Amino acid sequence: MGRTLDVSDHGLKLETTHALPPGVKLQLTIGLANELVDLTGKVVHCTLKRGRYVSGVTFDPIDKESGRILALYVEAFNIRKKQMDSQ
Repeated sequence: MGRTLDVSDHGLKLETTHALPPGVKLQLTIGLANELVDLTGKVVHCTLKRGRYVSGVTFDPIDKESGRILALYVEAFNIRKKQMDSQ
């Protein structure tokens, strides 16, 4: 389990308590409201920051419907991030 620090339609930055070695394949489920999308991706880098591991993950190609749900998630994530940054 991890916490999303940033996300785009190509990948995400993930914070975890355990190292994720580069090259490892991941299966991720991203959800918004009642819509879930299962994605696969590959860890491209992992660094230790303040006692947690921060990994960059690139998504494998996805179908159109999964892309639609992911785009909604990215939009909602960015809106929430802007709200948090302005507080």
